[in-house]
Amino acid sequence: MLPIDRILYIHAGRCSVYAWQRGCFVHVTTLSEHDDGPARLKEILAAAPDLVTALLVDIVEEEHYRDTLPKLNRFDQQALLKRRIRRSYSKTPFRNGAILKQSTGDPETVAVRLSGITRPDAVRVWLSVADALTVPIVGIYSPTVLTERLFKALAPPDAEVTLISTMQSDGRIRHTCFQGSCLVGSRRFRGREGETGAASDFMLTQLESSLRLFIAPGMMSRGGQPAVILVDNAGGESEPVPVEAPGHNARITVIGQPALARQLKIPLEDGPPCGETLFIGQLRRRPSGGDFSKDRHRRYGTWRNWRSLAKAAVWAIAAIAVGSAVLNSGRSFQYQANASALTEQARRLTEAEQHTSSGFAVDPLAMRASVTSYRGLQANRLEPRQFLAVASTALRGHPQIRLDAIEWQVHQAEPVVEYDEFGEEILSDELPERRLVMRLGGGVEPFEGDYAQAFASVASFEQSLQAMPAVKTVKTIRMPIDVSPRSSVEGEVSRRRQDFDALFEFEVTLEPTDGRG
Repeated sequence: MLPIDRILYIHAGRCSVYAWQRGCFVHVTTLSEHDDGPARLKEILAAAPDLVTALLVDIVEEEHYRDTLPKLNRFDQQALLKRRIRRSYSKTPFRNGAILKQSTGDPETVAVRLSGITRPDAVRVWLSVADALTVPIVGIYSPTVLTERLFKALAPPDAEVTLISTMQSDGRIRHTCFQGSCLVGSRRFRGREGETGAASDFMLTQLESSLRLFIAPGMMSRGGQPAVILVDNAGGESEPVPVEAPGHNARITVIGQPALARQLKIPLEDGPPCGETLFIGQLRRRPSGGDFSKDRHRRYGTWRNWRSLAKAAVWAIAAIAVGSAVLNSGRSFQYQANASALTEQARRLTEAEQHTSSGFAVDPLAMRASVTSYRGLQANRLEPRQFLAVASTALRGHPQIRLDAIEWQVHQAEPVVEYDEFGEEILSDELPERRLVMRLGGGVEPFEGDYAQAFASVASFEQSLQAMPAVKTVKTIRMPIDVSPRSSVEGEVSRRRQDFDALFEFEVTLEPTDGRG
């Protein structure tokens, strides 16, 4: 999520603008609701409408109370809580709630906190200005809910009830009470002029009133002591100091605001310390709970967040693309280097071969014998191309002929040896005569016992072979039926169906080719 860069602090009919500068939120100006404050706020926001903004609402008209709900599954529990909040604060859109960890004493129920800002006009007057300028609002928060962080840092672990007191810059004082770790309520009142010290008589008197207001019967065990934390704006860098307050049963501790801010790592601007800066500084990162806004209030902030995520994704894709390009360039340089090395190696081998071969003494007769042997090997090389071409051409127009086997071989004649006058063999440039022989075997299909028709089909196929220019002779090895005078016919007469065969086999001699078979 994008960090918050601007805070609109709404309090007592006024709006103070804080902007993130130099590592902290710096006070820019304070505007009044009754003067021209909304118009001046419009000018300020229009100067930088894209800054991520949050609202901090600190007014008297804020309620918190506890209730119980039936214990259900998580989904139904949240739905029931939303209905209860909507019914409890039906006249304001600024409301929220939370399911508490506190036990109710009944295993069938859970404790919940319901919160609402009961005077919504105090927020709308400023929020409408930001909404008209499409300022990205990301949340509306209250100091009461943000006090929970102070409670986690300051409250004694054994305290049954804890009350935290903070003082704002306008002289108002806030008392926030917790039972265990759950928020009970909050009270705001105006301090007395001249008695603004954290442990003054006036503060102690108001402290006693708040404890009577918040601590209901049964909230504390008999003899228990509430823990009171007084945050003193003028306390300097002092650590928590226990205070003896005669007539009070509470354990009172005073801590200076700068020391507390340092402990919580909340950045503070230079200037007089004030209580609201403890809450404003927490909003640099959005809190996980206590947001009074609705989806319609945060719509521009949500769009801004999605745009930032999309932009980050684009930059990530671009970075990956650039990295891949750099990697591919490196590989390309490596491939070029390898290619150059291989080229250089080939050049060296070629030079070495030329240098070595130049020293050989070759006999011309031995060279001629080698050439003649090579030509003989080339001439006797067998390839099925010519034989398959003859067989496929002869099969055209004879769909009933089925070829089962094709064999081919070369019959080489013995070379004639001649001698010269010295009795040495004379090497002839002419190759010995050879014959290319192909044997075809197959049958007639389909065949239902009609030998006369089968014989005629095979004879027609034989004539087609004989008529081919590449064929020299065709010798019949086998026919579907032997019609020679030396043959005899044997068999029996029966009505039982038999399996019949009409097989044939030819030996085909082909004309010699140019030495490629």
